[in-house]
Amino acid sequence: MKRISIVLILVAGFFAVSGSAAAGLAGQSGLTSINNLPGMNFGPFINIWLETNIDSDSPAVAYNRLHNEYLVVWHNDRGPTIDVYARRVKADGTLLSNFTISHNANFRNYNPDVAYSSKHDEYLVVWTYDSIITGSDTWARRVKWDGSWMGPEFQVGRPDRSGNQVNPAVAYNEQADEYLVVYENRWGATKDIDAQRVRASDGQVLSWANIATSPGTLRHFPDVAYSPGDDNYLIVYWYQPSSSTDPGDILGKAVNSNMSEMSNEINICVDANDQSFPSVAGEANEFLVVWEDNPSSSTHEIYARRIASDGIPQGPAGGFWISGTPGSGNGSPQVASGATGGYLVVWDRYMGGVDFNVHGRFVRPGIDSGFNSEFPIDNDILKQWHPAAACNQTGDCLVVESDGNSAGGDQEIRGRLIWFARVFLPINLKGY
Repeated sequence: MKRISIVLILVAGFFAVSGSAAAGLAGQSGLTSINNLPGMNFGPFINIWLETNIDSDSPAVAYNRLHNEYLVVWHNDRGPTIDVYARRVKADGTLLSNFTISHNANFRNYNPDVAYSSKHDEYLVVWTYDSIITGSDTWARRVKWDGSWMGPEFQVGRPDRSGNQVNPAVAYNEQADEYLVVYENRWGATKDIDAQRVRASDGQVLSWANIATSPGTLRHFPDVAYSPGDDNYLIVYWYQPSSSTDPGDILGKAVNSNMSEMSNEINICVDANDQSFPSVAGEANEFLVVWEDNPSSSTHEIYARRIASDGIPQGPAGGFWISGTPGSGNGSPQVASGATGGYLVVWDRYMGGVDFNVHGRFVRPGIDSGFNSEFPIDNDILKQWHPAAACNQTGDCLVVESDGNSAGGDQEIRGRLIWFARVFLPINLKGY
C-alpha cells in the first residue's frame, strides 16, 4: 500500500490543490491584516529605490514565473537627464540586483513599461526617449532575467513616422513569441495610436500598423494586453473629439496576433461623463479595462468593464463602479491579472494639499462588480501615487508606487506584497 499526501489550500473562499506551500508566502514576516477585507494580508513596505534629491516616478512591474520574482522599472529625474532604471524583487520581498536600462547624458528617457517572455527568460522594456532637438520617440531594450545581458537600445515604430511617439505600453504573446508595443503618435493637431510587433527571439522589429486615427482628434495614453482565448490583443485608449478640454471616452480595438485583422473601434465607455487614463489586463477568455470616470470637476471615480477575448463588450454599457464618492479624487488606475481574486485594480486618491494615498480592490473574472471592499495599500501622509501591480502564479501581487515620504522630500520607488491568507490542510489518502 502506498500513502499519498496532498496539501489542500484554502484561499479566502477559493480552493486549490498544491504539492507544497505556496512560494509567495516564503520569508514574509511582520505581516498585518487589512481590517476591512478579512483574509487579506500585506507585507511591510519594500524600499525598491531610495536616492536623495532625485525624483523617481512612473513605476511599472512584470512577474517572472521561472524565477518567482518581479522586475520593477521606473525613471529617475536628474534635472536635464532622466534615466530608466530597473530592480529585481523576489516574490518574498527580498531585494535583488538593480541596473540602468537607459542613460543618455542631457537627454530624457521616461515613462517605461515592461513585459516578460517566459520562452526566452527575458524582458522587453519600452520608454519614451526625448532628444529635445529631434522630438520624442519610443525606444526599447531586451534584458536578460537577471540583468546580466542587455541588447542594444532600438527604436520602435516606423522611423519615417512623422511627429512625436510617446507613452508606450507593451504586452507579450507566448503563442506567437512576440511583443506588441503600442504608443501615442502626435502630429499637428492630431494624436493617434500606433502598434509595432517585436520578435522576442532576437528583437527584430516586424510589422507596424496604425490602430486608429482621424484628423484633429485626440487618441492618447494607450495600453495593451493579450488574451489567449481568441489569440487577440486588446488595445485601449483615451479619446477626445477635438481638444484636450473636451470630455473623453474610452475606446479600443481587438487585434489578432499578427495585426492582419482588427475589430471596428469598440465603445468601452462613451457616456456623458468625462473618462480618461485607461488600463487593461487579460485573462484566459476576457479582458478587464479600468479607467478614471469624472461625473463632475470635483469627483473622480474608478470604473471598469469586461471585454470578451473576441472584442465584444460585456456587462453594463457604462461599466461598473470600483471606487469613489462625491467630492473624492481617484485617478491613475492600473489593473493586473493573475491575482487570487482574478484581477487587482490599484489607483491613487487625492486627500488634499500634497497628500495622495494608494488603494486597491479585486475583481473576479466574469463578474461585473468589485469583489469585497476596497482596501488601503499606502495611506501615509504626503504623496503616494502612480501605482502599478503584477501578480505571480499563486495569486500573490506586488504593488509598486512613487512615494514621497522620504526625508529629503523627493519621490522614491516603494512596493508592497498583497495576498489572501492561506490555510494548509494536510490530507492523507490511502492508495495502492
